Amino acid sequence: MKVAIAIDSFKGSLSSVAAGNAAAEGVRRVFPDAECVVRPLADGGEGTVDALVAGLGGEFGVEVGVGCNGEFVHTFNRRWRNGESLDVEFSACEDD
Repeated sequence: MKVAIAIDSFKGSLSSVAAGNAAAEGVRRVFPDAECVVRPLADGGEGTVDALVAGLGGEFGVEVGVGCNGEFVHTFNRRWRNGESLDVEFSACEDD
């Protein structure tokens, strides 16, 4: 049996891949011969950059940006392999 697992992250506790791996472990307890394929998933909010790095590669980074209130914040990002494009995630910003 082949099982495809794609779970969104659990805010502040589990990444998408960690949640998927936990589910795969549970499947294998019941079906020891199951082949589990875990893929990252995100809805565009917190965890999106993690899912992009896990699924597409690239480099994870943290940059300083300006939040909606005009204050400086740390933003999470993924730089694409070409080094010219950057995905920035403001939903998981941390105050500077």
